[in-house]
Amino acid sequence: MAESDTDLHSTTGSTSNKQESSLACRYGGLGIVFAAAAVMTAIGWRRWSDLMIDYGSQLYVPWRLAEGDVLYRDVFHIYGPLSSYIHALVFKVFGPGAMHLVYFNILLTALFAVLLYSMTYRLSDRLTATVATLGLVTVNALGQPRHLGNYNFIQPYNYDLTHGMMLSFVALHQVLRYQQAPTTPRLCGIGLLLGLIYLTKIEIMAAVGPAAAVGLLLAFAVHKMPLRSWLLNTGIAVFLFIVPSAVSILIFAMHMPLEESLSHWLSPWVLAFNPDIHDFLYFTRIRGTDELGVNLTRTFLYSGVLVLLVFGVLGLNRLVETKKVPAHKVAGLVLAALFALLLLYFRDIPWKLFLQPMPFILIGLGIYLAVLLRKEFHPTPEFFKYAGLLVLTVFSLLLLLKVFFKVVVYHYGFALTLPGTLVLSILLLHFIPNRLRARCGPPLFYRTVAAGLMVFYIFALDFASYSFFTRKVVPVAQGPDMLYDYHPKTRLHLGKPYMKALMIKYALEVMESEMEPDVPVLVWPDALMINYLSRRPDPLGGFILNPFTWVLYGGDAPLLEKLKVQPPPYIMLIDRNYYEFQMPWFGTDFGQDIHHWIQDRYILFRQIGAAPFTANGFGVQFFKLRPETNHADTD
Repeated sequence: MAESDTDLHSTTGSTSNKQESSLACRYGGLGIVFAAAAVMTAIGWRRWSDLMIDYGSQLYVPWRLAEGDVLYRDVFHIYGPLSSYIHALVFKVFGPGAMHLVYFNILLTALFAVLLYSMTYRLSDRLTATVATLGLVTVNALGQPRHLGNYNFIQPYNYDLTHGMMLSFVALHQVLRYQQAPTTPRLCGIGLLLGLIYLTKIEIMAAVGPAAAVGLLLAFAVHKMPLRSWLLNTGIAVFLFIVPSAVSILIFAMHMPLEESLSHWLSPWVLAFNPDIHDFLYFTRIRGTDELGVNLTRTFLYSGVLVLLVFGVLGLNRLVETKKVPAHKVAGLVLAALFALLLLYFRDIPWKLFLQPMPFILIGLGIYLAVLLRKEFHPTPEFFKYAGLLVLTVFSLLLLLKVFFKVVVYHYGFALTLPGTLVLSILLLHFIPNRLRARCGPPLFYRTVAAGLMVFYIFALDFASYSFFTRKVVPVAQGPDMLYDYHPKTRLHLGKPYMKALMIKYALEVMESEMEPDVPVLVWPDALMINYLSRRPDPLGGFILNPFTWVLYGGDAPLLEKLKVQPPPYIMLIDRNYYEFQMPWFGTDFGQDIHHWIQDRYILFRQIGAAPFTANGFGVQFFKLRPETNHADTD
């Protein structure tokens, strides 16, 4: 029994160390991860993005930068410049094409998977690393467990978020190594990595910064560095953190006034603390404060289910060990019975909501780890393992502040829950059975059942992704930009057949046949994918019009002022509702003056489908500037 247990449960004992000493044995679990990832990649191929929402800007911005435009000056962007310019380089080398970014980000995701596995293995064992990485890669990085695309690491709604997440794990990996062996080069690397993360998405920086600080302070303290070393090391890290931003500010100052360059560097913080943003129903729903009672009830319900499962299986583990029965065989029988039960009620189980208790579990774990570290504050292997887990717990918890009372694996959760899911995997598969080993005996039975249930949970979410991916059968665009979207028979939208893909295909044909080549076209609201696919620049630099940006940038007046300076030769209006912002329709609930200005100064020369913004179905309108309208409209 003991030999079998060692095979599943790596501890600090000599037997386990000998078993997993070789690289092939240590990283063997990655073979399972990459095999499953290959299957999910094949299923989701050219299906990861949404046709119209958000992802168009992720293609439009690097395309314009590759053509010579300057970010912030010529191209609208509210995040850091790092991802946009990396992708611009990809376009510059290989030419514009959505698939070029797909290939590049698949490569990054593969490297990220290796890093996740390595970090998890460092803090736990091979089984935990395999199961955790399997879920994080197939569900968070490659999945789509709801109808909306864009929430994955291959074609996300925002690459600044996914690249910032990857860099954060690289930085925290170095923090964990620094805790064990503090060296100046490693500290320099941490400072530079944090500086690069600042140039991605600010919410990632706001989480990884404090987590890295906790890790470094623990390292300074446990190695009993004198105060002078503390100050010197902190100064080195801060200086190198500033370097990427300083270089960025100076480069942009070559293309715009220095004050403007500095304002773009600071603007993410300004936007993050803008009170007008946080009052939107959209953000209260994301946080879960719109239905706080319902969400807290779910949290306690799922917490109770988890506690019953964990301690129930631990109790059975103790019984199995007491009775001296074969743990593998009993675990197999229990899993077979549980799988049958789960399959019977498969469609009734709310798989996508099971992460709801995550913030409260992380708070409890963080407090417990802090107590453990205080009791055993010595540079031992166990200390470094607990210190590393505490660093990841802090990072996970801070990321979840945006969705604190409604933690789900879909939508923003694809990225925000990733670190927390890793921590929970370590907690359930490694930490708890290790801490309770003396009371419950060798945890072979527990870990076999727990790993089996976690793999079934991963399967359930991957199956949801499969069901949505396989409904996307309509090809849109050509060559490296071709993607698949839903067929009218495979999805309903607001009670009507989903016509978006077919109509966008036709709209692109109309643009090709009835508009002059390369002429700028304003496509509103929030439809930069059309500009990119047609290779027509947006006259407002890719400004994404929606209720959020409309409020943020002062309503109609500043936008109308820009439009009147040089009215675009063509304007397209594409149906899109914004019920989530409580401002459903452009022209009625927001942008009224802009809409009237378009109707007065432009001629409608083509309409596909229903009139946009009327709740009568999807449609596209094509407008051409009236011949009598002055080039510069000052009315």
